Amino acid sequence: MPTSAALFALLSGASAATWTICLKLGSTKINAALGAMVIAAVAFLVNSVAMLTMRAHGHEILLKQDAFWVLAFAGVAAAGVDIFALLAYERGLRGAGADRLLAFARRSHQRRPNLRVEPAALWATAQPLRYAALAWAKTP
Repeated sequence: MPTSAALFALLSGASAATWTICLKLGSTKINAALGAMVIAAVAFLVNSVAMLTMRAHGHEILLKQDAFWVLAFAGVAAAGVDIFALLAYERGLRGAGADRLLAFARRSHQRRPNLRVEPAALWATAQPLRYAALAWAKTP
């Protein structure tokens, strides 16, 4: 049975693969800024439900000022990843460029808590899902 860290790494990989596929499918059908707003709005709703569920199960909701500002800056960076990825796919990004974009996006969207598992091990755990997404993204 995988540890919770490995399970979360697999779920992260599945999320990144889904994000890549959905970005590719939707990029030519929406303005990049509006698309990024839709992504952010849905992510806000999903994260709100997750936070309320965790709170209902007894987890403490902790917010420190220094963490807030660092994560706010991470939100700005994540918005850039969404907007620029939509623009890149809209303009026909294919092949190795898609591989670099996915690798960058995974690093940008991944929150790295203090885990006993090394980040390289987490990344390796999600590799099969990443390769499946890349193989699909390279097809016309």
